[in-house]
Amino acid sequence: MLQIDNRAGSSDFIEPLRQAGMEVVSTRMDFGDISFIGFGPNKELCSVGLEVKSTNDVMACVTSGRFAGHQLPGLIRSYDHVWLLVYGMQRTRADGVLEEARYPRKGGMYWAPAGGGQRLWYARDLESWYLSMSILGGIRIHRVNTFQEAVYWVKTVYNWYSREEHKSHLAIYSSKEIYGDTAMLVKPPLARRVAKELPQIGLKRSKDCAERFKTVYEMANASEEDWRRLVVDGGKVLGTRGSQVYKAIRGGKV
Repeated sequence: MLQIDNRAGSSDFIEPLRQAGMEVVSTRMDFGDISFIGFGPNKELCSVGLEVKSTNDVMACVTSGRFAGHQLPGLIRSYDHVWLLVYGMQRTRADGVLEEARYPRKGGMYWAPAGGGQRLWYARDLESWYLSMSILGGIRIHRVNTFQEAVYWVKTVYNWYSREEHKSHLAIYSSKEIYGDTAMLVKPPLARRVAKELPQIGLKRSKDCAERFKTVYEMANASEEDWRRLVVDGGKVLGTRGSQVYKAIRGGKV
C-alpha cells in the first residue's frame, strides 16, 4: 500500500497510480510525497520515503537551500530508505548550458534555457547538487524524463521492495574470486554486526560467528563450551578466547 501526501503536487500521483493497479491511501505527511513499507536487505522490513520534484523544483532547491536545510534531515529521520525522484526532459548544450523541453499550445516541442531565463543554468550546477545530496546527504536519486515515467518508476520501485529476497546482486561476475568482506553490497545481518563488537571476535571473525549463531538470541544463550568450540580463522577453534567472549556477554570482566 502506498501512502501519498494529499497536498498539491504530490496528489497528482494518486489517480495515475490507482489506474496502474496500486492500492493508494491519500493522507498528510510531514516529510516525503510517497511512502510505504517494504523489504530491504536480509528480508528486514524497512520504511521507504520518496520525495518527488520536477527539474525546476530542484533548481529552486539549489537556490534556496531549503531541501538540504529542512526536508533532507526530516526525510532521513522519518525513513530507512530515502529516494529523490526527479522528472523533466532536459539536455546539455555544447557550452554546458542546461536546456529544458517546452511545449507551446501551438506547434511542437522546442528547447530553451532551463529555469525560465532568470539566470543561466549549467548542467554542472544540478549535477554537483545531485552528487552532494547522494554522497554527503546519503540519499538515492533517480531521474526520468516525464511525469508518466515517474508514475511507472514509483510502481516499479514499490514492487522491488515488495519482494522478500533480492538476489540479483549475487550474480556479479569477476575473473577473480570475490570475498564477501571486500565486496559487501548489503548491510550485514544484525548477528554479525553485534558479533563484531565482541572481544576476541572483531570484523573478520564476525563472519564465522554469524554463520554459527544465526541470531543475537542464539549468541546470548550459547554455552561457554559452544563459544570455546567456535571455529574461526579457517579451521581453528576459539578455545580460551571463547570463554572470554562468554563472560563478556554476561557482563563479566575480560
